[in-house]
Amino acid sequence: MKSADSRYHWMDRFVFVMAVPAIVAYLGLYALVPDVYTVGPAVLLLLALLASGRLWPGDHLQREDYVFMSALLVYFLAQCLVNLIHGEDISEFDLATRFLAGALVLVFTRRYIVSFGVFFFAVALGSVATGLLALYQMVQGTGGRVTSFDNPIHYGNGALALALVCSAGLVWSVQARNRVLWSLLLLAGFVLGLYASLMSGTRSGWVAAPVIVAVFAYTFFPSFQRHKVAVLIAAALLLLVTVMIVQVESVTQRTAVAVEEFQDYFAEGRNYTSVGLRLDMWKSGLTAFSENPLVGVGPSGYDVVEQKLIEQGQVHPGIAPFRHLHNQYIDAMAKGGIVGLAAYLYLLLAPFILFMRRVHSSDQVTRALALGGALFISTHAVVNLTQSMLERNIGVMMFIFIPLIIWSVMAKRDDEVRSRQSK
Repeated sequence: MKSADSRYHWMDRFVFVMAVPAIVAYLGLYALVPDVYTVGPAVLLLLALLASGRLWPGDHLQREDYVFMSALLVYFLAQCLVNLIHGEDISEFDLATRFLAGALVLVFTRRYIVSFGVFFFAVALGSVATGLLALYQMVQGTGGRVTSFDNPIHYGNGALALALVCSAGLVWSVQARNRVLWSLLLLAGFVLGLYASLMSGTRSGWVAAPVIVAVFAYTFFPSFQRHKVAVLIAAALLLLVTVMIVQVESVTQRTAVAVEEFQDYFAEGRNYTSVGLRLDMWKSGLTAFSENPLVGVGPSGYDVVEQKLIEQGQVHPGIAPFRHLHNQYIDAMAKGGIVGLAAYLYLLLAPFILFMRRVHSSDQVTRALALGGALFISTHAVVNLTQSMLERNIGVMMFIFIPLIIWSVMAKRDDEVRSRQSK
């Protein structure tokens, strides 16, 4: 971000000053305040366009940046291709354009990004705020699931994402200069964010627990021989958290209800429950996929298939109002076929692999950021087994820009480490 003579160009100063509050507000408030999840990224996109002359030919980008960017562009192109083949209305291209915008913003944030300290501070404050909101609603006794401006699902999954990034930040904080303060802040963020997720009653995030444990295990396994005591303490804390989760009444109740509804669907044909409707949506989605496995039937074509199944009595009419199928994989298959599914899997796997390649980094900042990115992507992959997060703007903006910001902060740290090593 500095010129050769170490003086900031006026454009650098301007866009960086504008970018910092946009990034901090997005990280800290996207689960709490309406429209922040769109305003922050929109500001970054405008700044990227404004600074485009200083961003190209992209000599500040590394090969892995292009791989990350390709995941966004491939998904964008696949969505456009499917929509063009099926002659969809122009409105169906709307969400896809966010992925193109994300690729442009990545070029920008790789040059203009906050420090890792500012990043973890914003994430921790955001996670603490989500938890305090949940505590406030529980104390007020409003009843039902806690939430913010949207529905409990997006609030709960947003809180869980912030909590997991806070937990990854603890990898760095225990060795930070002010490690006690940083550790307390990030630990508070983890606990309160997790509490908000539990109180939201969002079951889709809880299912990701085994995957989260697996990512942590892979990250810390090489350290086991050198730090057996520390790893055992971490395992004990993880077990304690698991026991606490199981003891939360809302978790046990909603889990038991889900199991009962699943059994009743197959045993008694009850398809008018929450789980039953989801299973009927999946049934209709797979039927649509079978009609055109290569490129699916498109969004409007799926509506036709769904209506036919409803008229035949094969699925419950209650699925008609839902815009998506509550399973991103089946949704991609139904509307985009193998092309749509492959693009979505690449969107998940490319950044996940890039993050996992750095979870064993000798630099603790890089390691913490990589772990945070890997946890976010893997949790999203599991959540989308029962949700279609990419079929709503709020889900799209969360999925694109949180990993993108984590990647940019981590890549900046990598650049700094390499610069020091070369001197």
